[in-house]
Amino acid sequence: MMPLAGPKQRYLIPLGLSLLLCALLYLTMGQAPIHADESFCCSAGNTYAAWFEHPFRGGIDLYWRPNHEHPPFGKIIGGIATQFAPDWPGGFDIVEALPVFRLQNLVYCFALSFIMYLWAEELSNRRFAVLAALLTFFLPRLYYYAHSGTLDYPLTVLTFVTCYVFWKGLRNPRTMILCSILLGLTLLTKVNGAFLLAFLGVWLLIAWRKELRRKLGYIVAFAAIPPAMFLAMWPWLWPHPVARTLGYFIWMKHHLAIPVYYLGHTYLNDSPWHYPFVITILTLPLVLLLAIGFYAFRARKTGVDAFLILNALFPIAVIAFLSPCKFDGVRLFLPCFPFITLIAAMGIYHFATSPLRMAAVACALAASVAFAVHEYRQYQECYLNEAVALGGWSPYFETESGVIGYPELAPWLKAHPQAKIHIGMATSDMHRKEFDYDYIILPSQLGAFKTNAWYYYLHKTPLVAIKEANGLQIVGIYSTRDDPK
Repeated sequence: MMPLAGPKQRYLIPLGLSLLLCALLYLTMGQAPIHADESFCCSAGNTYAAWFEHPFRGGIDLYWRPNHEHPPFGKIIGGIATQFAPDWPGGFDIVEALPVFRLQNLVYCFALSFIMYLWAEELSNRRFAVLAALLTFFLPRLYYYAHSGTLDYPLTVLTFVTCYVFWKGLRNPRTMILCSILLGLTLLTKVNGAFLLAFLGVWLLIAWRKELRRKLGYIVAFAAIPPAMFLAMWPWLWPHPVARTLGYFIWMKHHLAIPVYYLGHTYLNDSPWHYPFVITILTLPLVLLLAIGFYAFRARKTGVDAFLILNALFPIAVIAFLSPCKFDGVRLFLPCFPFITLIAAMGIYHFATSPLRMAAVACALAASVAFAVHEYRQYQECYLNEAVALGGWSPYFETESGVIGYPELAPWLKAHPQAKIHIGMATSDMHRKEFDYDYIILPSQLGAFKTNAWYYYLHKTPLVAIKEANGLQIVGIYSTRDDPK
């Protein structure tokens, strides 16, 4: 194992590498379409940030009720950024505000790249660390959400950084205080933080089982700080802290399930338990799947490997067995991907032991990126790996989920400013509300399709369509003028 560099030199490489990846993210940020959730997050974040100007004038519900089904931290940073943007003519504009709101992801991108490098270097050496950091941009779905203003990317990065600090804190109990603060921020970002607290809490008790009495104070602080931060830093809870906290977790337990199209079948509220496992595998490029397989069967394991593997599996298992929310592809268990990245990097590093093997891996990674860009362009949320796409299995899965804004549709929309347009998937025979409109914008969220939506999708020719290279349609604009009234 290569000795680590000096204190100052050690951080030069991850600093430069992280800034480079942030620059790439910044240059491509505007390419991402608008996700439905980020429009809500952006609007709420702007409202939350406005409250800080006059926090003692009351009106907590007025400012903090919007989008209160999720905690505020993942929205506040972006909301503060929008406060520094120039005033928008005619008031707050989501489309204009989103590019500013998304800039917060540069902070998370830097943190993910930097910590990924440090952790990988501690496990092996600099070359392995550079590889691991670069691979965070080789997972198309993770790459996509790094461009989106949803809560999933902040949650993913906070989870990974928290676990790194936790691993360090097992040997240095004082570091565990920092870990508990990071856990608090994770819990303040999304409810998934509660599961992470439970998982790390069990691991901590097992790891310190022989020193429980001596380290009891650290254990109590670890358990108490995150929920205390959750209550203290979410103003919406303040008027009725007990009732609203309990109500929040009860509501999350019965969260509305969204229909999903999976293996050629629409599931309404009963997506099978294996959905998140299968979707994870199918959205990993083949080169990384092969690297993980090589790691599993050939690489020598260490104590930290079990920690990484369980952290990769845990978010998926929570969705599979404890949550009704088995939909939206990998978004709801995105925190597994940095750990998958690190495991794949281990496999590549153990395989590429000669110049010939290194060249083969470089070519495979380049081909993987070329495939993703050619097939999906900026719509990496739709990504399914080479085996699925080239094997003709793509039509058996959801083509797209949750995106409502598409740059390619802008010219047509500007050319039809007076048109009555319906945006959505759930057009039905019973209500036939689409006939109140001149046009329908139909995203290919197939699980939400009713009878008429399938009719448009399968039998009508769209006026404008965005398609993947394999011909699958992501979104289409249809005329209703020739439909029977």
